[in-house]
Amino acid sequence: MSAGIYVHIPFCIKKCNYCDFLSIHYDEALKDSYLSALQSEVRHSPFKGPADTVFFGGGTPSLLTPGDIAGLLEVIRERFGLQDGAETTLELNPGTVDEDSLQGFLRGGINRVSIGVQSMCERELRVLGRVHSVSDSRHCLRSVARLFRNFSLDLIYGLPGQGMEELKNTLRGVMEFNPPHISAYELSIEDGTPFYRMVRDNAVTLPGEEEIAGFYDFVAQFLSGRGYAHYEISNYALTGFECMHNMKYWMREDYLGFGAGAHSFIGGRRSRNTSDIRGYMDMVNTGGNAVVEEAALTEPDALKEEIFLRLRTRQGLKMGALGVSSIDLIGDFERTGYLFRLDDRIYLTDKGMLVSNRIMIEIMDSLERNGLLPKSSAGGFD
Repeated sequence: MSAGIYVHIPFCIKKCNYCDFLSIHYDEALKDSYLSALQSEVRHSPFKGPADTVFFGGGTPSLLTPGDIAGLLEVIRERFGLQDGAETTLELNPGTVDEDSLQGFLRGGINRVSIGVQSMCERELRVLGRVHSVSDSRHCLRSVARLFRNFSLDLIYGLPGQGMEELKNTLRGVMEFNPPHISAYELSIEDGTPFYRMVRDNAVTLPGEEEIAGFYDFVAQFLSGRGYAHYEISNYALTGFECMHNMKYWMREDYLGFGAGAHSFIGGRRSRNTSDIRGYMDMVNTGGNAVVEEAALTEPDALKEEIFLRLRTRQGLKMGALGVSSIDLIGDFERTGYLFRLDDRIYLTDKGMLVSNRIMIEIMDSLERNGLLPKSSAGGFD
């Protein structure tokens, strides 16, 4: 039984204004101790392997040296084995790499990089609190496109003060480098972030719902017109370049998470490591793991996850999972253009993906009303 591997690297130069991910300021001594704990956690894992994807996320994993990443990959390979052709992804930020370090990551076993471009507008980068410039992104993309066959970049839309022309310029700018994969996310305002405080205090003004819908539609049409498949709500790929690691999350396949705050899903059980970075190191160094929460999913939990995760993708959801009680509701969504049926599956349209949460909640409410889901079902843990 194979599984994906996620490795969390929590170090950043500076936390961005929108970010609520687990991250701390880079510290060389702490980094070395953390990497030692990561290697120990991997070596103590009871999972047998092999691994078929590895994803280094953060944080800013590209702050590590190529030797650091190669060392972690070697421990993963020794402990679990890596399938031939395994997808190995490193998240990186422009401005933290150069041609030499990118070549080092490639030699060390990374075959895919995911680049946090976010915008090709200097004003928007400043609003986001990014530490790189548009020039940094161009230099990075130029080197990555020369070295890596498989790479992705992240973009954010719905930014304060953003208009359609800025979004068009960003998309046109990144198209110069022919990225095989693009993730385009609507800005999410998370509690506790600088953006949350700015919005609360009316220091910034966000685009309205109609503008956001227009941005979403434009991104989908722009990319589909250039051969990209809209294979998940926020993800677009040329044929054969879908992110295999992220597909494991959406398809509810097995994956192991290593590092502070990392989650795992193995054999229908979900677990979570402590988010306290020093606590993580202490727990691993004394007991071999840092799990603080674990639960076996009930059938209702699993069904809720099926609806929320599979319906996000172009894989769709089997009608049989919903029972006959939802047929009328599905028919209503078909008539309004939010989803379509093909054989025994339902799929969201681009229009439906824009309001996917509402559709999923209505489907689950229907299942609860008809006794197919208990109202108290929690659906795992946060």
